[in-house]
Amino acid sequence: ADRFVCALLLGFARAYQAAAHNRCRPAVDHFERLPPTIRASARVMTQLGRLYFELGDYPRAESHFNWAWEHQPYRVEGLEAYSTLLWHTRQLTALSHLAHTLAALHRRTPEAWCAVGNCFSLQCQHAAALGCFERASQLDSQFVYAYTLAGHEHIAYQQDWTQAQQCFRTALRLDPRHYNAWYGLGLTFHQCDQEDLAAFHFTRALELYPHNPTLHCALGMVREKQQDHTAALAHYERAIEAAATHGAGAGPDTSLPSHYHPQAGFARFKRASLLVQAERYHEALADLALLKAAVPHEANIYFLAAQIHQHLNQADQAVLCYGWALDLDPQSAPLITEAMEKLDVDLRTTMLSSRPSTPEPNGLSAEPFF
Repeated sequence: ADRFVCALLLGFARAYQAAAHNRCRPAVDHFERLPPTIRASARVMTQLGRLYFELGDYPRAESHFNWAWEHQPYRVEGLEAYSTLLWHTRQLTALSHLAHTLAALHRRTPEAWCAVGNCFSLQCQHAAALGCFERASQLDSQFVYAYTLAGHEHIAYQQDWTQAQQCFRTALRLDPRHYNAWYGLGLTFHQCDQEDLAAFHFTRALELYPHNPTLHCALGMVREKQQDHTAALAHYERAIEAAATHGAGAGPDTSLPSHYHPQAGFARFKRASLLVQAERYHEALADLALLKAAVPHEANIYFLAAQIHQHLNQADQAVLCYGWALDLDPQSAPLITEAMEKLDVDLRTTMLSSRPSTPEPNGLSAEPFF
């Protein structure tokens, strides 16, 4: 019995230590090794939900949060993260149900008001959302997550960078290892074109969570804006690698693809754009082929592919990709139509330059047939 208890405590200690250092995949492995009766508890299920959420495995995170909430509806720990997961996946009905239930049963907890705030935020009622996050911080002034959510809401609502920075700094004063707040501060500086400060804060966040694809993408965008394309490309590649080795598809028993992490597709697209600028067209097309399989309804993928085919003088493929982009995003019709007209002009110019001139009896070149 003593050995069992010691082994159990050691397993919990290793799992919580890994989670505290943002080593999500090892933390998941440690929790999964716990005895089945212990693993099937609301506390462990909530922790697994948090970890899968950080890994970008939203379906598994949702299933674990759901299990914990259904079996212990009076347990509010972790439900603020569950509400953010529902916000990310745009599940308004489920988020409204969660917020309503928490507000009815746990009105004096910050988790409940964070859920209500996320619900308002998803409906673009930013002022009401900010009021809810403020109420959460009033109920528990040490609740770091409320300040972080308020900071991101200030960014979305009227782009109030000053108030957002104040919220993120408050969160960091309470928890200097809260990487989300470092990321939020970097985001505000990036939006204000203060790239050096943005790079500093994104780098600090990466030191706390080195395998986060979102942070690598953010730092890559900063380097790209600083015209350091080599460093930007390296960060996009690290984001893709992190999603493959530490993200949703990294586990041995998951059917999700290795590029499932929400930021992996964005990183691959940004890498393809940089490869186009470097005239590495075939490598860029390989990235876009993977993106077409993962997110087939994204018009920007087909538009960039069309531009690459245009550079490679593959007019048929370019026209086909422009057509798909136009079908997927009719609102961008002027931009796509302009690109197609340029393709037509380039094609005519190429045909004229490659066609041998046939002198007419009067010495003039023959007129083209088009």
